[in-house]
Amino acid sequence: MEYVKGNIGFQNGQYTMDGEVLLDCKDYIHNYSRVPLNPTGQRGIISLPELIQKNMEDHKKINENTDQAPYVNMFFLLDILMSSFFVHHGEPLKVAEIGANKGSLSTHIASLLHAFDPKAEFVCICNTIGNESGNEWLNRICQAEAPDGLSLVASDFFNTRLQDEYFNYVVINGTVTISEPMETIKETARITSKDGSILCFCESQFLLDDMIQMLFPVRKEWRFDPERVLFLVKKEDIWQG
Repeated sequence: MEYVKGNIGFQNGQYTMDGEVLLDCKDYIHNYSRVPLNPTGQRGIISLPELIQKNMEDHKKINENTDQAPYVNMFFLLDILMSSFFVHHGEPLKVAEIGANKGSLSTHIASLLHAFDPKAEFVCICNTIGNESGNEWLNRICQAEAPDGLSLVASDFFNTRLQDEYFNYVVINGTVTISEPMETIKETARITSKDGSILCFCESQFLLDDMIQMLFPVRKEWRFDPERVLFLVKKEDIWQG
């Protein structure tokens, strides 16, 4: 099996990894967001490459010497993939994260969302609450510049009771245990809008990995090593059998 090297480059206005173009910052005509794709020269206006760089630096600062430090390359790729979606969809943005218990990825997404749309909705779904349970969400999210619509939902990952087809973008954070992967993926698809996307990160969760492959024959995947893989799928491509 071939693994990605994870080395993301920025050249001629394009983010690339292992020869694949991930985000074209020269495609000005299709940018519907409030973030410009190139520097404008106006004070206080930050371009997309500057935003991505700032977000990565903030992440390194917040998570230095923590258990989240090894995920820097994954967060870099995630930023670029989410940005590529956000620039084509504009406002309002509705995003959810399933498996937000550790709070590090939530902090990262919140910072990115705040820049794209301060009025965005960002719902973080945890199946544990309180620091004694190992939930670090509150401790970490308070260090982020978050959108106004930030909220925490405590529920099972496979039964969130959230509205059908509501979110533009849903992230399954597989750095926490997803004990019911098939049901969780189906629940994720249920709350994702018809034209929405799902991003799933699996770490040592081989059943979740297998279920994504089975339910989404059409998908993009970046496999870093035998235990870590990032999937990007469209809601409309879920297997209907």
